[in-house]
Amino acid sequence: MEEGYTLLQVAKLVKVPPKRILAWEEAGYLAPLLKKKGSRSVRWYMPTHVELLKKVKALLDQGYQLCAAFATVRTQASKAMPPAHDKVEGGDVTPSP
Repeated sequence: MEEGYTLLQVAKLVKVPPKRILAWEEAGYLAPLLKKKGSRSVRWYMPTHVELLKKVKALLDQGYQLCAAFATVRTQASKAMPPAHDKVEGGDVTPSP
């Protein structure tokens, strides 16, 4: 079974109303996958979406503005990613330029 969540499930996990998540999508802060279910499309959120929204919600609860909360979470996520590496002979890795 594919791992993912519906809008209502995400709203419960993040503890915000579904309308708030939809507003964040409309503002361009979030882009869930759209899956066909019969003749309609259903929003499908990945675990990474849920983690992002939980962190944003925590910052909002601390008094951050929406734009600043999303920017902070995205900046922290990019800093946490390890640098890209290229394989070289002998199995060693070196950072990409």
